[in-house]
Amino acid sequence: MTHHTGTLRVLGRIPREAGRAPAGNALPAERPVGATRAPAYGDLLLASSDDAWLRQVRHILLECGAPRVEGVENRVALEKALTEFAPEVLLLDPSTGTFSLETVWIIRTLSPATRTIFLTSCPDDSEALTALREGAAGYGSRQTDAGLLLAAIAVVRQGGIWVAPQVILRLIDEFASRHRPCDNADQRLLALTAREGQIAELIASGATNKEIAGRLRIQEGTVKAHLSAMFHKLGVANRHQLALYFWTMAKVQ
Repeated sequence: MTHHTGTLRVLGRIPREAGRAPAGNALPAERPVGATRAPAYGDLLLASSDDAWLRQVRHILLECGAPRVEGVENRVALEKALTEFAPEVLLLDPSTGTFSLETVWIIRTLSPATRTIFLTSCPDDSEALTALREGAAGYGSRQTDAGLLLAAIAVVRQGGIWVAPQVILRLIDEFASRHRPCDNADQRLLALTAREGQIAELIASGATNKEIAGRLRIQEGTVKAHLSAMFHKLGVANRHQLALYFWTMAKVQ
């Protein structure tokens, strides 16, 4: 599959005139105030069966300096793109049913380094929890403001986690209802060392391993070792669950 810098190719379709954004869409086509043309967004892949949405988001990303943006409309094309393109960030729209949460394992298998943000027309708390638990790096609405979407891409590209503001509070409530604090939870927190507690707080704030290492003046490998120990002590599987755990405990305590 041949790729072209600065273009979007929807497999099986002929792209419309480059640079023209369809009218009547939720996201503004103009470049947001303060957006940079520096390559802060990396190579991006869009996955949605909504052709108008694909073209609109593509227009915004290219206007804001994304060096490479491609799009796919079905699972076969997604698998091919992940194998041959290996994007840094994938914006995936499950709204029409073509793609779903089950797609996450395909992404993790074919392109482990790709960071996935789910953008749906009807954000759902349970779906958000499941997406993050399965390894998604972000979750929000398809109607997310363009400036916020660009910020989200930058965050997850650096290893952070992003959840849309309108979802995060409900998400914490949902997580808390499923994981009510108890003596065991308190004991798990008490089992953390002072250093692990510092790292956990930084993870919950969205810091990457590199940023944590810099702030605490330790090696990045040491951060990873502490994370592995914390996963075991708290009974979580990844940094996303760790962040949710601490957000929840901070809210209920």
